[in-house]
This record gives sequence, structure tokens and C-alpha cells, in this order.
Amino acid sequence: MSTNDAALLTPVGIVLALLMATPIFFHTRLHIPFSDTNDTSDTETDDWSHLVFCVEDWKFSNSDEDPHMRIYYSIFSMAMQ
Repeated sequence: MSTNDAALLTPVGIVLALLMATPIFFHTRLHIPFSDTNDTSDTETDDWSHLVFCVEDWKFSNSDEDPHMRIYYSIFSMAMQ
């Protein structure tokens, strides 16, 4: 591959990566399980109080959304990878 070919394919790869990451960006939320401020337990002895993780939160309850959209996205991204 020549330098010119690489220079042309790099923006295409970046745009494709951004397009494939867009659904994950909009369907991911930060989950903080121990965010209860009224908890009276000693948080210094709790080894899991710092636990924070991301969850893909695909909404399937809305009637206007296709319930198979996550499956379509997963198959498409697997084929592209």
C-alpha cells in the first residue's frame, strides 16, 4: 500500500469507526451501585464502595423502536470486524 492510499483510507477508517461507535455512545450509561447517600454503614471498610461500571442500556419498551435493533447492530459490527 502506498502512502497516498494510506492517506485516503485513514479518514474513511476514522469515519467508519465513529459511525459504528455512535449507537454504543447513545445506549451506554454509567452505573454506580453504591451511590445511596443515606447509607449509614462504614464506607471505609467496604471494599466495593468504589465500584463503577458502564452498562449498555438499550430501550426495548418504546413501541416506536425496533426490538431487534441491538441484534442488527451486533451482527453488522461482527461482520465489519
